[in-house]
Amino acid sequence: MKVLKNAEQKNVILDNDLYSWEELKHMLLTETIWYFDSDFRPSYDSSLIYWNEYHDMEFRVYLDLVDEIKVVYNKQWGFYENIAVLKNGTKLHVKL
Repeated sequence: MKVLKNAEQKNVILDNDLYSWEELKHMLLTETIWYFDSDFRPSYDSSLIYWNEYHDMEFRVYLDLVDEIKVVYNKQWGFYENIAVLKNGTKLHVKL
């Protein structure tokens, strides 16, 4: 499904269980994902997060970067998953 520009929802949650800390740091560095800091402001700063904390965090993707969201069947794991396809072609695992 194409992302609507006039939708109320402006971001989706990344399924960070499927990414390593190094991958998440890279996505923060390139401002692909972000999180709310302690003052509830969007942040891209990976230096504030310890490597053992990232599984408990909620990383997000702005829908402005997303072209479409689709459900695909993952043959390797045997389940369906939500994929956000970014405008640059990158595919991210997300939670809706």
